[in-house]
Amino acid sequence: MYRHHKEKRKLTRKDKVTTRTIFSSDEFVVNIKEKVCVCPNGKQMLYVGHNFETASGPHMRFRGMLIDCRACPLQSQCMKHEVKLQGRQVSFLIEDKRKDSYLDLMNKKINSEEGKRLYSRRMWVIEPVFGNICANKILNRLSLRGTTKVTGQWLMYCMVHNIEKLWKNTETPQWG
Repeated sequence: MYRHHKEKRKLTRKDKVTTRTIFSSDEFVVNIKEKVCVCPNGKQMLYVGHNFETASGPHMRFRGMLIDCRACPLQSQCMKHEVKLQGRQVSFLIEDKRKDSYLDLMNKKINSEEGKRLYSRRMWVIEPVFGNICANKILNRLSLRGTTKVTGQWLMYCMVHNIEKLWKNTETPQWG
């Protein structure tokens, strides 16, 4: 009998030592202006369009011709599975239409003079609160599920923190 389910799961996993790597899009020769792409075997690929969009921006997509991909000697290095309905597909980001990611936008904001000034205040304003709640009140994990319940639990901890601050910073009345 197993003590932990993780030990049992380790026994059922297959070792991924034999994973093979396929050609990355860097190994394909592309000319974005002329809408031409050549595969590592030297065959020209079909231009599918530039309507493929991700968070980083629009991509130009190419697909290998089915006849070329089926007869290709590099098929095992190029395709994850054997060719059935379509050839290898690759896409390339159109650099001049690249969008800034949220991470890039946040880096610009934090690295500006105003951002540096505001972020430095965080060490004195916000971080002590999180440190007190996490370390002293031992809230390292929320124990409830659901947005409403978790929000209620977090607000309860914040209320306890604020009551503690009021208690420590008010003078006790002197009788007599």
